[in-house]
Amino acid sequence: MKPLILLLLTITQLLSNQITCRYEEGHITKEIDGEGGEYKFAKSTSDTSTTYTYTNPQGNSYSSRDSVTTDGNYLFEITLPSGDSYSKTPISSNHNPTK
Repeated sequence: MKPLILLLLTITQLLSNQITCRYEEGHITKEIDGEGGEYKFAKSTSDTSTTYTYTNPQGNSYSSRDSVTTDGNYLFEITLPSGDSYSKTPISSNHNPTK
């Protein structure tokens, strides 16, 4: 089992607004704004897809999924907090979303 690498970083923006970012294994997992609002980020992968999820302080989640279909095409899907989703299968097969 690999040890967890955790990094906390505080950034001070203009007007002294501070943002604290939490990184795990080189990926941002949480951001806390100057008013205490938490933004959460997640990434999950499988052999054929990568999914990124973003949740804002109000609890609304957005996700995007890059995957390879059974016929070898690449499919890009976006899901909104409402549950509505949109997808696109590009013509080019030069992009590999699993890397």
